Amino acid sequence: TIDAAYDPLLEKYIGNHVIVEFNLNDTPVVLKGILKEYTSEFIELLDILIKTELDDAETPADIIIPRKLAIIRGVGEKSEKSWRKNMKTRSR
Repeated sequence: TIDAAYDPLLEKYIGNHVIVEFNLNDTPVVLKGILKEYTSEFIELLDILIKTELDDAETPADIIIPRKLAIIRGVGEKSEKSWRKNMKTRSR
């Protein structure tokens, strides 16, 4: 069997903007962010814009979503932010 974590369609979108949909308390949520990585259990997005009832404006954030709840519906453009480069710089 093939490991459910590996998805050849998603691999080429790591580092690109994607659109993720999921339900939060029976409310549909659509987020656009940079796909950092995924596992069989989680999807990690960077630089999403989120606003709660406590916020006056949208705030950028990183988020991890359970994969069993989320669906990647679309893909967008290549991210201009070089988060991979920043991670390499920090790890030195």
